[in-house]
Amino acid sequence: MDRRAHGPRRQRLGQRHLLQRTARSPAPDRQPPRYLAYARNWAEKHAYGLNGGVTTRHADNHNAGQAYLDLYEIEPEESKISAIEESLHRMVYTDQPDKNDDWWWDDALHMAMPPFARIGVLRGDPRYWQKLYALYDHTKRLEGGPGLYDADTGLWYRDKRFLPGVPGGILSPAGKPVVWSRGNGWVAGGHAKTLKALPPAERHTGEYRDTLVRLVTAVAGIQRTDGFWNVNLADATHLPGPETSGTSFFLYGTSYAIRAGLVDRRTHLPVVARAWNGLVSTAVHPDGFLGYVQNVGDRPESSQPVTYDSTANFGVGAFLLAGTELARLVGP
Repeated sequence: MDRRAHGPRRQRLGQRHLLQRTARSPAPDRQPPRYLAYARNWAEKHAYGLNGGVTTRHADNHNAGQAYLDLYEIEPEESKISAIEESLHRMVYTDQPDKNDDWWWDDALHMAMPPFARIGVLRGDPRYWQKLYALYDHTKRLEGGPGLYDADTGLWYRDKRFLPGVPGGILSPAGKPVVWSRGNGWVAGGHAKTLKALPPAERHTGEYRDTLVRLVTAVAGIQRTDGFWNVNLADATHLPGPETSGTSFFLYGTSYAIRAGLVDRRTHLPVVARAWNGLVSTAVHPDGFLGYVQNVGDRPESSQPVTYDSTANFGVGAFLLAGTELARLVGP
C-alpha cells in the first residue's frame, strides 16, 4: 500500500490491524491480558469502524474487520462487527453487486478475502463466499487483461503496471519482470487465512488450496541461503538483501501449508527453518526491535534503503503471525 495513494489514516487503520490481530493470535484461553487489552483498546479507539464508513469498497478499509472479527470471537458483541458486516453486505446484496473489479492490486487478497469468508461462516450465508470468489477471480484472471496471476510461475504481479508486455510496463534495471516479494506475501497470507475460515467443502476451497501450494512451492525454490527472500522474486540482482515482511509472510503461508497437509513436510520444513533462523538471527535486535522491514510502497524501490533499523508495524505483525503459525506447526 502506498501512503501517497491511500493517505496516512488508511495506512493506520488498514495496516496496523495486522499488529492488533497478532496481538491475540494464541488460543483465547491463553491470551496474555495486556495484549488482548491492547487490541481491544485499539479497536475501541476507532469505534470498531472502517475508513470511508460502511459504504467503502476498498480492501484496505476492510482489513481492520479482521481484528474486529477476532475480538468478536473472544467477546461476542454485535457492535464489534456491525460496520464490517454492513459494508460487505452492501457489496454482496445492494451496492453494485455485479461489480467485481475492486481488488485491482494483489495486496487486496490479504486485506479482504478473510472478512468475506468469515462473515459467510458466521451468518451461514454462502453469498459472501460467492462474492469473494467473483472478486478474486477478476484479480486473478481478468485484471489488466490476463489477470495478476502468472500460471507459469505460480507467482503474482502487484498490479497491471507490472504485467509483462504492457506498453511502458515496469521492469527491473536488468530488464527482468518485477515480482514484488511483499505483494506475494500478502497473497500467501490471504489464502492461508481464507482457508482457515472456509468449510472444506466450499466449492472454491480446492482452488485456493492449489494456488497457495503453487505459491509456497515457487518461493521455496528461490529462497536465499540466509533464509530471506529478495524484494524482487524475479531478479536477484534487483536491490538484493534481507527483507523481513515478505519473508515473514512466506514463513506464515508455508508453515500453514505444512500443518494443513497441503505440501510435503520433509521438503518444506527446511524452508521454514531457514526463514525463522534468518529472521531471528539477522532482523531481530537484542532489545526485540525488528529490522530489515521494507516500509510502505508497491515495488522493490519503495522505501529504500532497507536496513537493520528499517521497521514498520505491519512487518512486526507479519513476523508475529509467522511465529505463532510456526509454533503451532512444531508444538505439541
